[in-house]
Amino acid sequence: MNLQTKIYIAGGVAIVLIVLTMSMSMWMTNHRITQAERAASVAKQTAAEKEKLAAEKETEAAGYKEKSEYLEKQVAEIEATARKQDEEIERTKNNTAAARSRVDRARSVRSVDTNADELCGKLAEVGHGCE
Repeated sequence: MNLQTKIYIAGGVAIVLIVLTMSMSMWMTNHRITQAERAASVAKQTAAEKEKLAAEKETEAAGYKEKSEYLEKQVAEIEATARKQDEEIERTKNNTAAARSRVDRARSVRSVDTNADELCGKLAEVGHGCE
């Protein structure tokens, strides 16, 4: 083998190695791109699922908010009714105390023994005679 043949063989081997290296590099690049595309697809799918779940949770939260507002309104109405009932109880208490006081005063008054003729005479004096 002469030198020129050895150079051709070495050049051929170098070209084959360069082609193999480029092929491997392209295959690795394609493989990485495919992996990235799959990861992006999975991420998009996950994002879509989470977006759907978030929309459901927002709807649920809106329902709870509406229910909370309704219950707060009910509580306010109940409190207003309770205040009115408290006021009515206080008025009734005051009326009852006044009535008891009048009853006690009436019980403490002595009754005077009088007959019908005396009462008619007193009534006649003030202009209301007996018939």
